[in-house]
Amino acid sequence: QAALTEPYTEGDFFVTKHSNLGEVHVVFHLVTDPTTNTLDRPLAADGALLAGLDNLLRTAADYDVSTLAVPLLLLPDAAIETSQITPDSVPVTRRAEATLDVLKQFLMATLTEDLKTIQFVVPRVSNSDQLLKKMKTLVVTNFPTVFS
Repeated sequence: QAALTEPYTEGDFFVTKHSNLGEVHVVFHLVTDPTTNTLDRPLAADGALLAGLDNLLRTAADYDVSTLAVPLLLLPDAAIETSQITPDSVPVTRRAEATLDVLKQFLMATLTEDLKTIQFVVPRVSNSDQLLKKMKTLVVTNFPTVFS
């Protein structure tokens, strides 16, 4: 995969409309640079990728999108295929926590009821069951009132 070129930069997003994907009507594509967005590089709280996710969430709420699927680690497929993603990995935990922090801040700031369902997508790796349990724990920890 090549580095990003004009006119897109990391954190930008675009929306495509679909009529042949069953329950999916629009897809938000968050632009990332696969040469720099890797598991060994933490997501900066003030970085372009998390700012882009926040803007994407706000746009989804503005247009009454009721369900979103969010890749919890915000990694491109190539990075997932070449990374050693393990449940007890510190970079995996930090990436998931950074994504959840953006979502939590967004929900607290907007208090929107339009966004009814958020599905977190976890990469399919050799130890998916263990990874899923770890990510579930992180979600429950970050949103305790939802799961109480």
